Amino acid sequence: MGSFWIVLSTFFISSAYVSIKAMPVSMAFYEIFLLRSIVVLTVAICLVAATKTTLKTHEPALQLSRALCGVGALSINILVARHILLSTAQTLQYTGPLFLGLWVFGWYLFKGKKIPWMLFVFLIIGFAGVLLVLRPDVADQNALYVGLGLLSGALSSGSSISLRLLGLKGEPPIRTLFWFALACTLSGGAATLMFSTGLRAEHVFSVPVLLMGVFTALGQWTQNIGWKKGKTLLCASLQFSAVIFAVIFGYLFFDEVPDTFTFLGILIIVTASLGATIFRLKYYKEG
Repeated sequence: MGSFWIVLSTFFISSAYVSIKAMPVSMAFYEIFLLRSIVVLTVAICLVAATKTTLKTHEPALQLSRALCGVGALSINILVARHILLSTAQTLQYTGPLFLGLWVFGWYLFKGKKIPWMLFVFLIIGFAGVLLVLRPDVADQNALYVGLGLLSGALSSGSSISLRLLGLKGEPPIRTLFWFALACTLSGGAATLMFSTGLRAEHVFSVPVLLMGVFTALGQWTQNIGWKKGKTLLCASLQFSAVIFAVIFGYLFFDEVPDTFTFLGILIIVTASLGATIFRLKYYKEG
């Protein structure tokens, strides 16, 4: 049953990005990030109150690391999703396992341990797929935003490491969600105060913003249920279904059709990221 909730969460998360892409072009990405963060923070506060979770953390450094990486990954991904194909943006967001595998590979080299060569193969294949997406000869492809998408993936891998360590240290997920949502709201608020000319009421209360909030909250909720009820290996694999939804939604709502090389690159990246995730979980017997 956990697998159903994970697929449902990827549907909601992809739907939230459809809402983001549909927002007025006059809205800056940091304004969208602020509105999204306020919704998540509201949900987190309700969960804290309902479960009576204490907010005092015993791992401030890890919470800070999670917040910095998470804020960077999410804000950049919102910017990227508004400028390139939805399917490409979602795929680049899910390159996190490739970067996570790269950190593992580097750690093994540093420690002089036996190198997991199969993981290295998946990394080579995955970044070959990135080159197909990143190729500079395509007129409608913006290398800057593809590069930022990769940065988002790298930051998400750092966020994943922090989350994993917080879980091992016994930090409650709701506490971690609250501090992360608070960091997002504060950073989004600071950016909006410094750079925004003012949020318009018709934008704040528009249908895309409302749908983004609803889909974001539903995505967070169903994802937590899925990871709680499902097996780690299966949940980690099914999260890539978000790319499938992104391809479908991009075509249905924005008439986006990836060209042959981009589509091939997406398939290679997803396959390699999935392979790296499965290998890593089996290798460490986490599944």
